[in-house]
Amino acid sequence: MRIRYIAVSLLVPLLLAGCATVTATPNGEPKVASVPQFEQTQPFYFWGLTPDKQSINVSDVCGESSVRQIQTQSTFENGFLSVITLGIYSPRTSRVWCE
Repeated sequence: MRIRYIAVSLLVPLLLAGCATVTATPNGEPKVASVPQFEQTQPFYFWGLTPDKQSINVSDVCGESSVRQIQTQSTFENGFLSVITLGIYSPRTSRVWCE
């Protein structure tokens, strides 16, 4: 019976750790589904409230091209890491698409 409680107490937080995505496109264009030109996982701490002061310079990523889409996502892996560290480490994945 005790093993069941342990299994449930480990499984419930994993099921509650959902994925979240924020996508920004110029002029409200539809989302791009192709492979991004840039992808990086960035560290956040204390449930995502404290970033590691990293930023992405889209001019360096896209050069002379314009930005087509920017996306920040909390993937399953990011959520899993957040759950097992009790929210102390909560990474996010950032992606950039260029024209």
